Formats: sequence, C-alpha cells, structure tokens
Amino acid sequence: MAKMTKRTTEPEPKKDAFVGRELGVENRKQNEEVADTLTVGEGVQFYSEGWRYGTVDTLPDADEKRYGQVRILHPTTGAVWVAGRDVRKLEV
Repeated sequence: MAKMTKRTTEPEPKKDAFVGRELGVENRKQNEEVADTLTVGEGVQFYSEGWRYGTVDTLPDADEKRYGQVRILHPTTGAVWVAGRDVRKLEV
C-alpha cells in the first residue's frame, strides 16, 4: 500500500472578506472621482429611492467627513446627501 504524503499545496483562502474590502475601496474611489468633477449649481440626475433631477448644493472638501458625497437640492424633497457614484451630469 502506498504511503500517504502530506499535502504540499495550501488551500485557497476564503475570498468573501477580500472581495468585500476591495469593493469598499473601489466604491470610495468612484465616489471621490465623481465628486471631484462636479461644480456647485450644476444640474444633475441622482439616485435616491429612484432617479431624480436636482442641482448640486454642497461639495465637501477632501478633509471633511462627507468627502465623496454630494448634497443635492431637489425642488420637492429638499436637500439630500448622495454618494458620488449615484450622481450623473446632465448632458445637454
């Protein structure tokens, strides 16, 4: 009978945690990139319980807590904070 040898290859690590961390980093990067391209007073389309239209009210500085988020003024619902990747510029 052949002798069983020790396993030489390590099992692959569980990837859920790695994937979750990478998604968080990617989402934050996308939020910051979009927020950097917007200007105050610009008309945008944004997602907040459905797609809506509004104007950019506030853009936080890089050292502020809400960096990567945009404050949008909507005529009906008022001011809403939205993640940068959920904002699209209006193309005229």
